[in-house]
Amino acid sequence: MECPRCDGQGDVLLVKVRKTGEILKLCNECDATWKKDDPIDKKTFFDFETYMKSQGINKAWDEIEFINK
Repeated sequence: MECPRCDGQGDVLLVKVRKTGEILKLCNECDATWKKDDPIDKKTFFDFETYMKSQGINKAWDEIEFINK
């Protein structure tokens, strides 16, 4: 799916946070993020690295596994 935040420049992919097991939707271009069950919309995204830091995870990209590419 194309990302609505960056007007389709990136794709929204499913990722799993290794530390928590949480599944997120993440744009591979602008880092817009949504919870697994939340609708993908320009108004509902949050920033990936900010969210990961709020979970106590500082090296955010090291802590995810791509479920689909």
